[in-house]
Amino acid sequence: MRVRHLLPYLFAAVFVAPGVRAETPQDDGAARHMPLAAQGMLLDAVAAGPRLVAVGEHGNVVLSDDQGKSWRQAKSVPTRTTLTAVAFVDGQHGFMVGHGGQILASEDGGERWKVVAGKLEGRDSLFAIRFRDAKQGYAVGPYGYALATGDGGASWSPLTIAEGEDGEKHLNAVFGDGGGRIYLAAEGGTVFTSDDQGQSWQAQKTPYQGSLWGGLARRDGSIVVWGMAGHALVSKDRGASWTELTTNTTQSLTAGVELGDGTLVFVGLSGAVSHGTPDTGFESFIRENRMSATAVLPLEGGLLLFGQDGATRIDWPPR
Repeated sequence: MRVRHLLPYLFAAVFVAPGVRAETPQDDGAARHMPLAAQGMLLDAVAAGPRLVAVGEHGNVVLSDDQGKSWRQAKSVPTRTTLTAVAFVDGQHGFMVGHGGQILASEDGGERWKVVAGKLEGRDSLFAIRFRDAKQGYAVGPYGYALATGDGGASWSPLTIAEGEDGEKHLNAVFGDGGGRIYLAAEGGTVFTSDDQGQSWQAQKTPYQGSLWGGLARRDGSIVVWGMAGHALVSKDRGASWTELTTNTTQSLTAGVELGDGTLVFVGLSGAVSHGTPDTGFESFIRENRMSATAVLPLEGGLLLFGQDGATRIDWPPR
């Protein structure tokens, strides 16, 4: 699959013209079992206790119980729509989102899933989902679309993030820090923050004016966000001010992780990998197969990348 065809799956509506609705799923049947499921396009992955769970197009959910050495499909997934993100609150209870605004839940470590919110014929897609704890969770998508739960995913309610132009921004990622603040990485170089469990939001503007596709809170308390054209920024004051990082790549960055030694690793389109710290600087390289990645998980002695070519392990640190 060419990158130009991959992009709409990364963030369904980010790449369509204003006023054009996100892709509407056409097939609401159960996901088919495929012999090479772990080699299909996977858009997000997460650890669920010792298990790894990855999700992608056509309702594909794959599981690994040996740190990515082997994969198998989930036993039951009631949709063939593209799944864009997954989150687990513990080793058993997880949620995933996708096109059509669906939220699906599992209570057995990702083996079986059921739809708990959203309709296949709905106009809204969801790009990301995260839980602060076992009860409080958030799901976000295009045109300011956001949902919240306070009862562990049993029910979901719409959130108003902003009014006016800011209220129409695509919300591409949601994450939190150790102090209870919630962050939404959005288009237009905007990061929305909330200190009251999503009841009110403040728009923090970064020096970059393009789309931000992800973010994380580092162990030292700083906040890092990343996005298009190799841009990444760091804030040491919880989003009040931002400093651009030199990632040494112009490829768009789709995912990132902080390793145990504090190293940040960003992955992105066309095989791009950038790694380093805000203090030491960053190096970058292009993977030999030039396949785009949309998620990354750390392993002992390596990294697992997920994306255009499914699940792929690479040695780390790079030689």
